[in-house]
Amino acid sequence: MGVNDFEGSRAKREITFPLTRAKAHSADVFLVNGCANPSLVQRIAAWMVGLFFLVIGFAAVSVGVDAGVDSFLTILPVCLLFILVGIRVFRNGFRRRDKESPSTSLARKATSGR
Repeated sequence: MGVNDFEGSRAKREITFPLTRAKAHSADVFLVNGCANPSLVQRIAAWMVGLFFLVIGFAAVSVGVDAGVDSFLTILPVCLLFILVGIRVFRNGFRRRDKESPSTSLARKATSGR
């Protein structure tokens, strides 16, 4: 049971699940940046995670208000951070319009025959 045994087991685990990091990264990118047309599952997940952050933020605000002015001013930046992250993630659950460049819209009109 030396260091080499630990290294071997870690390498074996990474071979068994090679896409775990890639999938986790893509989920993080979706929650932060959003998607133009998310699937229903992605939309529901974004709404749930966003609501979680909002609830935590507002709960921390209520705890800070009950604790007093000094505690409230200390907790306020963290509360605002949770609330803003919650709003951003929650909004990523909605569909967005694709922003087209003028050249793309002209090309689409030319091919449609209008």
